[in-house]
Amino acid sequence: MEKTEILALFNTKFGTSVDRRLVKLREEYGELMEAAEKDIYKNKDNLDDFIDELADLNAVVFHIAGILGLTQDELLSMAADKVIGRMKDPNYKRKHPHVSHHNNNKQ
Repeated sequence: MEKTEILALFNTKFGTSVDRRLVKLREEYGELMEAAEKDIYKNKDNLDDFIDELADLNAVVFHIAGILGLTQDELLSMAADKVIGRMKDPNYKRKHPHVSHHNNNKQ
């Protein structure tokens, strides 16, 4: 399926209320974190379960972006721009405080 077809399907099935989709995003995030707490992503036998939860979360992000008229590629470009900008200035495009501005751990 094309991305536009998937977006139309999601709009029909789930509606176009960002508020309602944010509730779903929180639910899917919780399910992903439950899977992560069990370390299932570290076990190749259970990796499919973790990826399934990640895909569900991604689908909701895709849908919210689409409702707002954005693509995931645009979101990814925006995030990359921030990472690159913050390599020079930790406060680049920062709109809210973070506990640590200098966490360079690559885990």
